[in-house]
Amino acid sequence: MADDRVNRFFANLSMDAQVTKQLAFMSRALGGPEVYRGRDIGDAHRDLVRNQGLGDEHFDIVVQHLRDTLESLEVAADVVDEVMALIEATRPKVLDREQTAAS
Repeated sequence: MADDRVNRFFANLSMDAQVTKQLAFMSRALGGPEVYRGRDIGDAHRDLVRNQGLGDEHFDIVVQHLRDTLESLEVAADVVDEVMALIEATRPKVLDREQTAAS
C-alpha cells in the first residue's frame, strides 16, 4: 500500500481479505491443503486491466514486492524461485491476455 505506483489498484479492497485470499492461493498453488474460494483470477482483475490501466509494469512491481518479502523472511531461494514461476504463470490471465480455446 505504500508504493504509489500500484496502491491505487488496492484502494477499495479489504487488505485483510486480500491477505487471506493470497495465502489460500499460494498454499493451493504450492500443493498445500488450503482451498482457494476466491473469484477466478482473470475475472478479479479484468476491470483493473480494461478500465484502470493495470499492465505489465504494475504486475512486475507487485511481483518484486512479493520476492522482496519472501527474501526478507529468509525463505529458501529454491522456494522463492518456485513461487515466482507460479506467479509469472498467472500473468496472461491476470492481464486479460489468456486465449480461449475458440481463439
